[in-house]
Amino acid sequence: MPHLQEHQGESPIPEVAALFDEIRAANSPTPLIGKTVEELQDLLQTEAAVEQPNLIAKVEYGKLCMANSGPDTNGSQFFIVTNADGASWLDGKHTVFGKVIEGMDVALAIQEVETASDDKPVEDVKIIGVTIERI
Repeated sequence: MPHLQEHQGESPIPEVAALFDEIRAANSPTPLIGKTVEELQDLLQTEAAVEQPNLIAKVEYGKLCMANSGPDTNGSQFFIVTNADGASWLDGKHTVFGKVIEGMDVALAIQEVETASDDKPVEDVKIIGVTIERI
């Protein structure tokens, strides 16, 4: 939401702040379900057209990103950029969610596991837990 980007994740509009808190608490966009575009425009006090957002974050080393096959494909893959020079050819194509602050050694170790011909690990690799912090 550009509104939240503009206000660095904290809305000065109490109703928007409350809705965003619900989304965060649910760890899901479920609180948005059933709301119309017009309702959200009223809530945001805007008449701005709803547009596909531009992906402006750079796909750099250590960034957590999401790729999918395109609109309405319902399949996503998450990845951490391990290339020291980043992946500039993916800028504007994939959503950047965050950055690894600690534990990049784990991502680098995962990329070294043995893989089969389909490039999937021979043995399952499981990430048991992560800590997400807002910085």
